[in-house]
Amino acid sequence: AVPVMHKLLDASPDDLTLALGLADAERHAGQRTQALQRYAALNTTWPNDPAIVLDYSQALLDSGAKVDAKTAQGLLKPLLNDDSEPSLYATYGHACHVAGDEVHAGIAYADATFLSGHAADALDQLHRLLKRSDLDYYTRSQIDARIAQITPIVLEIRRRHLDQDQNGDDNNSLQGRQSGLHFRACAGAACLQP
Repeated sequence: AVPVMHKLLDASPDDLTLALGLADAERHAGQRTQALQRYAALNTTWPNDPAIVLDYSQALLDSGAKVDAKTAQGLLKPLLNDDSEPSLYATYGHACHVAGDEVHAGIAYADATFLSGHAADALDQLHRLLKRSDLDYYTRSQIDARIAQITPIVLEIRRRHLDQDQNGDDNNSLQGRQSGLHFRACAGAACLQP
């Protein structure tokens, strides 16, 4: 696929889709160095583009090295907001895990779980995180804030589920209720920033 993608990209050098396709083909063909250089160039040209950052981060994480995981964390962190895809949070969680930051990995995985529509599971994950002995003030505050945001949603889902069971009503829906939550990733000294 690499030679074919090269020809296509040569014909349309400004096509982002083809450039990403070539980087992905290089990555899967074992040409990691070329793929990482291509991803880095694309990220420089189009900074904070979710498609580029996600693919670039996954390519970095292929190595399993802490230094690459920390680079992936830095790339992903600016994209974590209430409009993010669960895959961005899951990849950020993986980057945190590989970098040795298990607490922020757990927070990111809980965020990904919530954004995937599993609020009760996310709440359980957050409560388990609170039991860790290595939490500092800032991460404990982050977890408490997420619990405070998610708990009313979980309670409402449970209430509506009970009402539905009692009334046989299928029209109760919480779609749209989960919007407006603002998750922010916090790692190290960045926790001190507003």
